[in-house]
Amino acid sequence: SFLQEAADLLARPALGELAEQLIDIGDEWREFALATARMIRDRDPLQPPKLADKLRTIADREQAFFRDLRRAA
Repeated sequence: SFLQEAADLLARPALGELAEQLIDIGDEWREFALATARMIRDRDPLQPPKLADKLRTIADREQAFFRDLRRAA
């Protein structure tokens, strides 16, 4: 990813760590999308509170990521 390349080019390991965090956040988005699709297709019971909790978790992680990125830049 861009951050991994920037970490190497600029010799800033913190950017590499942030790249890993962003990959993890992307994985959480995929999990959310899968859970939502399964609920919509009636493969899992519809649980809006569970989806809302997942969105809040992702939002918190993204907020922390961008705060840390701003500090690292």
